[in-house]
Amino acid sequence: MKFTRYSSIENHYRKKYIEILEEHNFADIPYIAHEKIHGCNFSFWTDGNEVRVASRGSFVDGTFYACQSVIDRYAGNILHLKDEYLNKAEQIAVYGELYGPGIMKGVFYSERKDFRAFDIKVDGEFLPQMRAKLLLAQCDIPQVPYVDLYDNVYDAVAANNIFTSKVSVMDAERDAPDPGLIKFCEYKAGENDAEGMVIQPLHDVLYTGNGARVMIKNKNPKFAEKSKAKEHKEHVPNPFVPIAEMYVNQNRLDAVMSKFGNATQKDFGKIIGLMNKDVIEDMIRDDDLPEDWKKHDEFKLAGKGVGTAVSAFLKEHLLPGL
Repeated sequence: MKFTRYSSIENHYRKKYIEILEEHNFADIPYIAHEKIHGCNFSFWTDGNEVRVASRGSFVDGTFYACQSVIDRYAGNILHLKDEYLNKAEQIAVYGELYGPGIMKGVFYSERKDFRAFDIKVDGEFLPQMRAKLLLAQCDIPQVPYVDLYDNVYDAVAANNIFTSKVSVMDAERDAPDPGLIKFCEYKAGENDAEGMVIQPLHDVLYTGNGARVMIKNKNPKFAEKSKAKEHKEHVPNPFVPIAEMYVNQNRLDAVMSKFGNATQKDFGKIIGLMNKDVIEDMIRDDDLPEDWKKHDEFKLAGKGVGTAVSAFLKEHLLPGL
């Protein structure tokens, strides 16, 4: 089977992106929002003969976050989806989120690791949201919680992104026949907030002029990957270090680490590389760097500035624990 990465998602606060949607007549159409689960991107793949799983970057196995129990739980459902409803396809992929103990901190979901789906890709093409939701329901594959419908993208990006996660309640209802399987922790309002929501066109799979799929993440500020600029007591010779520091925080590190599973000191260089790449991609999205920044002399220190900010943060916040 041929693996393809799941596409990146735009931030809701980017006005330029909304303008791009307007140019393509994608702004005044219905949108659907689902809860963004605080876990790691995970997908099931099958050609009808075998089932494989993948992280955001590559195929993995049951040792990835010790997920074998999750694979065993849903492999049959994935095969059923392929055989009963998509039998003419050469291969399908069901994308979702792996979550639970030992994966990401900050939101309580359940006592066990689990999976919830949000997309189906058939022979390289994504299915429209409503078609995907119907098929997932027919095959008893858990889905990310539905949040709301919006008449247009403006209402969707302006919607409240602070709300209590719906996952643990849905898991408890689903697993009610198994007493004790789901154990709730005691928490007050605000202590178990969702990471945010992901917004997509309701009826069609849409792409902008550069081939990027129309998807927007509207994140709770608690999980933001960009913060305010730090104050430096002394002059910083590289002007891009303070800019890069706004993009370097624990939330971004958690997102990068979710692609690894159990990392060791041998992975430190690779983690730096992924973090650098992630920061630069967001700096470009937020117009702090042009896409062709390497071609311009005025941005020649940008790469080094990002590397300096990332290395300093990781040496303090990651390396001691590896």
